[in-house]
Amino acid sequence: MHSESKFDAILKRIEDFRGRLIAVVVHVNDTYLLDERKGQGFPGFPRVIATVKKLREHTKKIMGRDDRILVVHSGDFLGPSRTGTTKEGRQAMIKLLNNLGVNYCVLGNHEFDYGPDKLADHLKKAKFKVLLSNVDLSSLPKKIKLQKLAIWPSTTDPLVALTGVVSRSVFEGFKVKSQFTEPKAELSDFVSRTKDKAPFHIVLTHADRSDDRELREVLSDSPRTYVLGGHDHDIHWCENDTYPVLMKNMANLQTVRVGLLLAGGDRALNELGQNYRNFKRTHEHEPSYPSDVEAVLKGLHECDKVIFRAWLTSDDPLYKVRQYKNSEYTSPTLNYSYFSDEDDLPKDALAYKLHGIPFTSDALFWVLRIDDHQPAAVKDIKIVQKAVASVQLGLKDKSEEQEICDLSGKAEYELEGREEYLRSMPTDFGVFVAECVKLEGAADVAIVHSGIFRCDWQLPKKLCLRDIRDTFLYPIYDNEAAITVLTMNVDLVNALLQHGIERAGSGAFPQIARTEILSSGNARVAITSHLLTSKQDGYSRIISSYLGEEVETWIEKQRIKQFSIIHAIIENGNKVDYKAFPHMPSPSDSATKFIILIKELMKLYEEEFPYRVEKHNEWNQSLKKFLSTDADSIDDKLQCVRNEIRTFLRSLPKVKAYDSLVQSTHENTEIESEVRSHAMKELQLLRSQVAQHRMRFADGLDYHKHFDWAANGIAGWLD
Repeated sequence: MHSESKFDAILKRIEDFRGRLIAVVVHVNDTYLLDERKGQGFPGFPRVIATVKKLREHTKKIMGRDDRILVVHSGDFLGPSRTGTTKEGRQAMIKLLNNLGVNYCVLGNHEFDYGPDKLADHLKKAKFKVLLSNVDLSSLPKKIKLQKLAIWPSTTDPLVALTGVVSRSVFEGFKVKSQFTEPKAELSDFVSRTKDKAPFHIVLTHADRSDDRELREVLSDSPRTYVLGGHDHDIHWCENDTYPVLMKNMANLQTVRVGLLLAGGDRALNELGQNYRNFKRTHEHEPSYPSDVEAVLKGLHECDKVIFRAWLTSDDPLYKVRQYKNSEYTSPTLNYSYFSDEDDLPKDALAYKLHGIPFTSDALFWVLRIDDHQPAAVKDIKIVQKAVASVQLGLKDKSEEQEICDLSGKAEYELEGREEYLRSMPTDFGVFVAECVKLEGAADVAIVHSGIFRCDWQLPKKLCLRDIRDTFLYPIYDNEAAITVLTMNVDLVNALLQHGIERAGSGAFPQIARTEILSSGNARVAITSHLLTSKQDGYSRIISSYLGEEVETWIEKQRIKQFSIIHAIIENGNKVDYKAFPHMPSPSDSATKFIILIKELMKLYEEEFPYRVEKHNEWNQSLKKFLSTDADSIDDKLQCVRNEIRTFLRSLPKVKAYDSLVQSTHENTEIESEVRSHAMKELQLLRSQVAQHRMRFADGLDYHKHFDWAANGIAGWLD
């Protein structure tokens, strides 16, 4: 039997819900690479353009109109990439976004990589509008036209209200003189201005996940609102732990989110039910059909009224949403008791006419990956080829596909080049680069700061020249002076290393290669030249403080040689020893440690008791029983991990203190109550951190429920 593809499913739902379809939303973010790269899961712009074109054609055919496709971009489309370093490349990016049919975007920090003037010039050729409500760029020499909000498709047919905001840290990356307003203030204004104008709301953001989660607070009173974000490159899940939901995509079109916004969904049905009950309370009788229909519908948006009127008056399946068998989109139905709690209703009661109405979601979303997209059109492929050709310059005697080194026999995983890891721990790729630099410079120590790695993805084990040039893409790092080799006192070397390690989480964190721990004397050091003179990462301040003289003068005295990072990798990639590192950082916080332990436990538990979908509830209850007690297990390793989890929770400082107090023979109930309160707050805080952890959403598992099971037996917990 032929299985329905994800894209076919979207086309089918568009047809099924054509009577209530408000919009087909296509969301992308951080799209700075243009071409298809199958090994890395990048479909390339041409294929995504073909996918959106197919959606547009299908929707037009089904709806008889073509204004139901809404394409939005959450920032970072001009950089950071090699393609973006050339005028031709940036022009191609704008042209491809136009071909994609983007309606609105918010600016990302990398839009300003080449200066505000170039950004202004390129945006003049964009067919899409820029939404940015909390930054004022009016003081720039060249005008960049911004809108605080938009009503789509038009103010006469208001269906979706949109706005865009950036976080403070992203704004600082603009590096232009302009005025910034905290996003919460602007979003509050957006809600007050548009709450009653349009049934749906979309907030485009370019911000870290933590900032996005925080700004949702001011949107809690905005109905049918969706936060579509950018800036994080590795998030593909939906965070629906609170309202409104937050969604992002993986960078470079690895994921593309498609959503259907639907009228007459659960939000409108809730309002309808409330209106029904309010009418009954006010008039002291059941609403009648047809005389009281409009009174009950009062206050609902017109698009919802159309759906409910049609349900009441029509047998057309366009509105009588079918029930989908064996499908996740099965619509439950409401019976008359949802509207009235009376047992004996009048025959003309409106509740009888509403009986059986489908209770559907306000929106359905899918995540498309490389295999879900349509074949590309030749014209779009040519745009990409021309743009890529514009940066395949330099090293003219070498091919972009030239293999630099093959680590497939040594590396268990793809090489770790993601910012999240490079900026917080040594990674195999980071240290590999540092080792190449160390060998090229005949140095004792190599210090390569993580901020120069710009690919932000996992690289293939067989590295080619293109991979390296995409990683070190800016001229400042791909030139003959990118690395400086000089003689340095060991105390200064250690001070620089300590400074860098303390900057974990930022681009100043170093990837290091060294022969041995240095204790005294001088050392030959190969270091990224940017660190010696730039004040941004703090290394030059350490040097200046240590030397007591001008850094530039000292560099001239001590400099031995300079060379390109890319040259060092080409020459030494096959000579250095590959060093493996943990595939993920060691947990630095209690929530992460707890989840990692639970993941290990579940893996072992499934090996011992294989999971079957049809036995989900029984399997889950069995796991709950096992995790909730200290009873012996038939598997020693499984029992060991279970005990480690339960001991971990009981070893939390305030929990441990309370347990000790309970075990003692004291009689001071006031002290016991205070200590108990502190212990419970400690557990509740950790549980909240587990419930909000990125791994909960990435894995689709409610780890906070496992927390409750593991904490069972702690005095006072869930009493």
